Amino acid sequence: MAINDLSALILVAGKSTRMKSEMRVAYWAHQAEVAEFGEPGGMMDHYSTTIGGLLYISFADETIVESLTTRMRTFVLGDSGQSKDTKFILSHVKENVFSAIKKIKSADNRFDLIQ
Repeated sequence: MAINDLSALILVAGKSTRMKSEMRVAYWAHQAEVAEFGEPGGMMDHYSTTIGGLLYISFADETIVESLTTRMRTFVLGDSGQSKDTKFILSHVKENVFSAIKKIKSADNRFDLIQ
């Protein structure tokens, strides 16, 4: 089944089912991009474009997406003009997280990030 086929099914689904289906499509789109490029990548674009509208998105412990209601009638998109090396930034953050985990574990070997 193609993404467009899934999108059509999402449109005819009920509201709660639709959000769950859209989140699944966004997840698959992210996984496909990461697999295709063989590089880390963020998920924000996939969720925001698949679900649409004004959203609150959190990827902390689990993926949470909430549609926000608003009376906005216009959309403003800003571009800082600043380039960024996303691959470097993600790699740098990952290295720092692993380094911090290693330091904490050396101080207390009972430490487990998953718990």
